[in-house]
Amino acid sequence: MPARAFAAGFVSLLLVPTSALAWGRTGHAVVADIARGYLTPKAAAVDAILASDADPLTTQDLAARASWADAWRAQRKDTASWHFVNNPI
Repeated sequence: MPARAFAAGFVSLLLVPTSALAWGRTGHAVVADIARGYLTPKAAAVDAILASDADPLTTQDLAARASWADAWRAQRKDTASWHFVNNPI
């Protein structure tokens, strides 16, 4: 019986809502790498475009550029509200 109570308590803790810590650089990069697999050959030219851009905030690849807005927001605090939209549920 104690094991069953422990399991029920553990499951109930998993159901408690917690705050999201967002994606971070790694999460953005993972999504960009997954998205790259869905690009058509013509759209894959994005790598060449990024390679020609000398923006110093991130390296010139799709995975790094996926978090460019975070890097820009860190440099320019006045643009923080441009990064996301909070829609009421």
